[in-house]
Amino acid sequence: MTHYKALAMLLGILFSLEALAQDSKLDSLLKALPQSRDTMKVNVLNQISKRYWYADPPKAMHYAGEALKLSRTIRFDKGEALAYNNMGIGYYLQNDYSNALKYFMESINANRALGNLKGMGDTYNNMGLICIKQSNYPQALDYYLLSLKTYEDRGDTRGTVGILSNIGNLYDDLQEYPAALEYYFKALKIIGKTPVEDDGLGLLRNNIGSVYLNTKKYPDALKYLLLSLKTKDASDEQGKAISLSNIGLVYMEMKQYPQALDYFSRALPIQQSLEDDFHMLSTLEGLAQIYLLKGDLPKSKSYASRGLQIALKIDNKKRAANAYRILAEISKHENNLGAAYENQLRYSQTRDSILNDDNTLKIARMQVRYEGEKKQAEIKLLKKEQSFDQLTRNLFGLGLLLCLVIGALIVSRQRLKIKDEKMLAEKERQILVIELESRSKALTTHTLNLIQKNGIMQEIRETVSLALKSPVRDENNPLLNRLIKLIDYSFNLDKDWEEFKLYFEQVHQNFFVKLQQDHPDLSPGEMRLCALIRLNMNLKECATLLSVSPDSIKTARHRLRKKLGLSDEQNLVGYFTSI
Repeated sequence: MTHYKALAMLLGILFSLEALAQDSKLDSLLKALPQSRDTMKVNVLNQISKRYWYADPPKAMHYAGEALKLSRTIRFDKGEALAYNNMGIGYYLQNDYSNALKYFMESINANRALGNLKGMGDTYNNMGLICIKQSNYPQALDYYLLSLKTYEDRGDTRGTVGILSNIGNLYDDLQEYPAALEYYFKALKIIGKTPVEDDGLGLLRNNIGSVYLNTKKYPDALKYLLLSLKTKDASDEQGKAISLSNIGLVYMEMKQYPQALDYFSRALPIQQSLEDDFHMLSTLEGLAQIYLLKGDLPKSKSYASRGLQIALKIDNKKRAANAYRILAEISKHENNLGAAYENQLRYSQTRDSILNDDNTLKIARMQVRYEGEKKQAEIKLLKKEQSFDQLTRNLFGLGLLLCLVIGALIVSRQRLKIKDEKMLAEKERQILVIELESRSKALTTHTLNLIQKNGIMQEIRETVSLALKSPVRDENNPLLNRLIKLIDYSFNLDKDWEEFKLYFEQVHQNFFVKLQQDHPDLSPGEMRLCALIRLNMNLKECATLLSVSPDSIKTARHRLRKKLGLSDEQNLVGYFTSI
């Protein structure tokens, strides 16, 4: 059964300010503006700018610009810092991310000079959100961590919870689920210590449940999603519908279709009343899939067609591809091979168009992993340097006790030695970082190319096979049969594996030698699977590279675990990392 990724709502502090509209407060501010002077006028201009954010972003920037100009003239630093932030938000709302980042950085500098930690934390968070929009996940993580440190230094509990949740969302987007849970639970622990429940508790529990759904831990997913539903505010109809739909997804994966149908059916009317097209797609897709499994083809087709129409309207390519796939299945059950062929072809074309986006996400995921490993290496080096410094201080103190002259001599020599060791260690670290980065990029590029090539070849094979099943026969059928044989032959070539093995061993030296020494009974196919697991690839990626089904990979992993003598609780990736 196709697994649908649960939708996670952004829990955090987007611009850390209330969503404001053009109201009576705006009218009062506009009337007060002509009578205002100096710092009061700057404050009024900034307040007017905020009121126009969503209603009229260009007008919001106009008033922020006036506030910035006057603040510089009268040297009102606090007003200047806020005006920079308002300008950045204005550019953000108009999708001009380059200028938004420029003004946010000016806001950071101004707030730092003022010692305004809250302003710095809010702005770092905003910069992280922009980098997410640009799919620059490593830079987004850097800004989020700066925001987190600022909130923690200030003792800002609400800000800390918000940014921890945003970091969890980042890792969730990258499908780095253990890291996502780590940050979600940190936020949950802080909320649990506060006397009043945080407004975002329901959303946070929904996100945790979504991660457990994606990792197939269905009892845990149900636990947190049901808790999320209970903690939703009565007025939060959208949040309630999201939790209902996600619970339906869990029950569907557990093959408890009556319960899944119940929750999907409760979510859909709410989403329709709110005209929430984006989240409605998941619900429609779930209903179409359930009715297809129940054999109710008319209802399945109705929901799948509605989902396809909405997905095309809002340009959601992934949901459109899923709708085409379901419609192709329905047509096959109806014995309408012509329609099945058309829908399968459109599914393949739509999926190909999003392949580059998926590869970009995989590269970003590997970049974040690499940056994390590099930072860990730098921390280890820093600790080593700190131990050197500690040794120096100890020797210096001992020298003073024995003899000032002898102590001075020892310290002088030790410092020279430490300096040399530091220089040598730094050079070695730089060389290792450059080599590791080069080899890791080569391995990443080669692996993604293999995944893309095998995925496209499999799509071609499925499309050609469907064409051969069509009742229309022509003289090209023998050629199509030969094409399938050539595709199958290409899957069995060892050239791609040898090239992959070469890149892999440059990054993970002696991996295969040590693995063969410890487990001489492993077959060549199992050795290949071990390498892919070492790269932390999921079932689908392994299946694409090895040209088999995900179920075959699941069975192979189970057999491999037995051969290695590992229990079900032991982590395969951790085991291969230790080799």
